[in-house]
Amino acid sequence: MSKLKGLLLTQGMHGMISQVEGLAKALDIDFIHCKVETNNIWKIIPPRFSPISQTVYKKIDQTDFDIIISCGRKSVIPSIHLKSISNKKIFNIRII
Repeated sequence: MSKLKGLLLTQGMHGMISQVEGLAKALDIDFIHCKVETNNIWKIIPPRFSPISQTVYKKIDQTDFDIIISCGRKSVIPSIHLKSISNKKIFNIRII
């Protein structure tokens, strides 16, 4: 059986990166780290008031993953959106 593929989403801060990478290594998955960058107006609006769509964040080109591990409040919307547009079963893990 092949290894699961993971997508790690953070804001790019070192503490967040170490948390998601540590969990990915503990789960023994192959992973790709992506830094989440929000678009202009959405930087100041809390995620609970943001729509779950591509307009909130800059495009993430990764499409082949089985698990999303995210950390940080700005990575919530991209993780929910990527899971909803995927055509396969995706596990979404959020570290708070």
